[in-house]
Amino acid sequence: MRLAQDSSSHALLQELRAKSQEPLIQACLSYKASVVAADPLDTGARQQLNLGHTFAHALEAVGQYSEYNHGQAVGLGLLAALRLSQLRFGLERKVEDEVRKLLGGLGLPTCTTYGYEDLQPYFKADKKSAAGKPRFVGLKALGEYAMIENASEDELRQALQAIFCQPL
Repeated sequence: MRLAQDSSSHALLQELRAKSQEPLIQACLSYKASVVAADPLDTGARQQLNLGHTFAHALEAVGQYSEYNHGQAVGLGLLAALRLSQLRFGLERKVEDEVRKLLGGLGLPTCTTYGYEDLQPYFKADKKSAAGKPRFVGLKALGEYAMIENASEDELRQALQAIFCQPL
């Protein structure tokens, strides 16, 4: 799904709330099925489906799989991956901002109190890790994904700032 422009994001949220989300879900499932069928061994284009998942899996694990469901964790992970993409590839900040509005508008969390120290131990355990080093899926531009390897501690700390909120 292409991100809406700022002026139409409210309309998109209203449309998502007002209508059955079944057509959108069907379209997403159809797209995912076509990507998986084209790359059954998960060695190429299928990796794009993991955008945000390295962060998400860490959030699920640190929360003992009860604090965030998979969709909530992926939404948060997506925001962190988009911030990492800004740092690595110069992705426009407005992409992250628009996704944050959409997630929040749908009632999904957009921040967590977990930080780098909490999540870092789980990055290496992710299935996308190679030789004990975490790998992240990022975006060079909308529709153009790229793998991010050897992300520095500083980059990961900055990426996680996209989803950090102060504890109450």
